[in-house]
Amino acid sequence: MRRYETIFITDSDLQDDERNSLTERLNELISKQKGTLLKIDDWGQKRLAYEIKKKQRGHYIRLDYCGTGPLVDEMERLFRIDDKILKYMTVLLEETIDVEAAKEEIAREEAEKEQALKEKAEANQETSGTSTNDSESGPAKAEETSSEKESTADPDTSDAPKTASEPEDASVTEQESSEKEQ
Repeated sequence: MRRYETIFITDSDLQDDERNSLTERLNELISKQKGTLLKIDDWGQKRLAYEIKKKQRGHYIRLDYCGTGPLVDEMERLFRIDDKILKYMTVLLEETIDVEAAKEEIAREEAEKEQALKEKAEANQETSGTSTNDSESGPAKAEETSSEKESTADPDTSDAPKTASEPEDASVTEQESSEKEQ
């Protein structure tokens, strides 16, 4: 078996149930052709780089699966027939693959993602908990943070000095040009 990746773009006007029925139909096709669907990534709606069938937005879906050449041929034939599919592309990822090892790899990646999200959520909770404790520490802390903000502010970015200096610069250049003419 070979490992393939197919990315297809559906019409953004499709309802979720229509999109789900399309992915279910593809899943059934993969299982009928003795293939294995490893993962479905729903990337959501995105703006297209150029108009396709007078549409500016499309819904992106990525399939990661194992199968044979005839499976890919049949899948692409369905994509050509179905007018809900705007574009598609299939890429061969691996020439030979152990399906069980690929499933374990994907499960491990998902577990790592979940763990990273958990750690990030815990870190966010800790920082939000410490920020409430810091604000309760008293006015000295509030004064310190306000003075830090003032010291980090760039004096060149304020609008007042620029507007005051611009007319002076403009009048100097006008005077110089009138002196040159005389």
